[in-house]
Amino acid sequence: SFIIFSKAGVLSKTGRCRIFDNKADGYVRGEGAGVVILKPLDKARLDNDNILAVIKGSVINHNGENFSITTPSLKAQVQLFKKAYQHTGINPETITYLEAGSAGTYLGDPIEIRALANVFGKYTSKQKYCAIGSTKPYVGHLEASCGIASLIRVISSMQHKKIPGLLNFSRLNKAINLDNSPFYINPGNIDWAPENRTMRAGITNFGFGGTNVHVIVENARASESQRSEE
Repeated sequence: SFIIFSKAGVLSKTGRCRIFDNKADGYVRGEGAGVVILKPLDKARLDNDNILAVIKGSVINHNGENFSITTPSLKAQVQLFKKAYQHTGINPETITYLEAGSAGTYLGDPIEIRALANVFGKYTSKQKYCAIGSTKPYVGHLEASCGIASLIRVISSMQHKKIPGLLNFSRLNKAINLDNSPFYINPGNIDWAPENRTMRAGITNFGFGGTNVHVIVENARASESQRSEE
C-alpha cells in the first residue's frame, strides 16, 4: 500500500500531516483502532449508564464520479452538510467545533472549508465562532479507523472542556479564505464552552472510495438538561 500511495503522489514527502497549512504536501498514514459502545439514549437512561456524549444525527453520501480518489467533491459535501443540519433540525450557529475530514493535501483541504462555509452561511452571519481542527496531525490518517478516532477525540475534548490546537499549523493554505466565515483555527488548546452552554460538534470524514459522512455530537449534560425541560 505504501508503494502504491507513494507512486500516486498522495503521501507527504516530509512525513508531517499539515491540515489547512500552506505547506500541506500530502497525507501521513497511521495505524489504529477504536471502540465505542452505542446505545439508544432512552435505553441508556433507563439502565443508568454513564453517557459520555449523544449523537444527534449522521448523514452519509457518495461523491459519484470524481476526478480523484483523494479529493472530495464540493457538490457532494455541500449536499452532505445541508442534509445533516436539515435532518437534525440543528442550527449550525450552535456548532462550536468541527473535526475536519481533510487529510492534509493542498488541493483537497480547501474543498471541505468551502462546502462548510456554503452551508453555514445560509444559517448565520456570525464570524469566527467555530474552531476547526483534526486528529490526523497527531495520529496520522488511520484510513478505516479515522472516523472512530475523530469521534473519540471529540468526546474526550467534551469531557475535558478543551478544544485541542491544530498540530503542525503555522500559516493558512493560500487557497483557503476564513475571512468573514464562521471558522477559525486555534494553534493551541482553548477552553470549550462555559458550564451552562452546550458543547456541540460536527465530525466529517470521507473515504478513498468517495464516501462522505457527517456526524453531529453534543455533550451528554446538554441532552439531560433538554430532557428535564420537557
